[in-house]
Amino acid sequence: MTLKIIGIVGILCCAVWFVLFGRKKPKKSMVFGVLAALAVFVLALFLSVNGTETPSTGSVPVSSSSASVPSSSVAVGKPYQAEFIGGYYTPGIDFPAGTYNITVLDGNGQVYYTSPSGGGKTEALGINGTKQLQKVDLPLGEALSITGLKIRIESDAADTAELSERENTATKTVTLGSGTYRVGEQLEDGVYDVTALNGIVKFDSDSEGAVCHETLNAQGKDFEKGFKNLLLDVGTSITVSGGTVQLIPSK
Repeated sequence: MTLKIIGIVGILCCAVWFVLFGRKKPKKSMVFGVLAALAVFVLALFLSVNGTETPSTGSVPVSSSSASVPSSSVAVGKPYQAEFIGGYYTPGIDFPAGTYNITVLDGNGQVYYTSPSGGGKTEALGINGTKQLQKVDLPLGEALSITGLKIRIESDAADTAELSERENTATKTVTLGSGTYRVGEQLEDGVYDVTALNGIVKFDSDSEGAVCHETLNAQGKDFEKGFKNLLLDVGTSITVSGGTVQLIPSK
């Protein structure tokens, strides 16, 4: 591009010189004036060309698609529902965190849930009383405890992307008849699903933070057959009466 400009300027200089002076000898002042005018013209032409010229290398075009935020980077909740019997459930492990409607399907008992603002709340529910709770906030890391009930939880926008596996030290399934047992001696510490195998069983444990006093029925009549996600710490005492139960490490 620079060579072209020099060629054009040379031709223009010759043409202007011929038109103005022809064969006459010009005065020095006139020569200087013409040369100054040509210099201004050349500079203006050079700046106008280079000011609009786009470098052929080193530039990286940005497309509209690369500048936009991918839709996958925005967390979008999804509809979710599940049915739970008595037990301890953790948002982010047993079900997605979110805001839920809770509906009683069977039984009479209580629902307890903790809040990120601190403390917890206990609600008495049952088929003979209050059957539903609406817009219950169950965020990650909090707790939902159910006793004496079978419920359904439903959310229009649960955080299904934030689910993790339960960490559990219990590895062996054990069967216990009537009697008293101590965790760390007759069975491993950890988290268990408790299921009645026969009879109407009274199951009691005094584990710190997860006390359980449940009546279970192997036939599933009047009482649920089991209890989910019971934490049993080392030293916890377990009492079983009226039948046999099986403790399976919770998933």
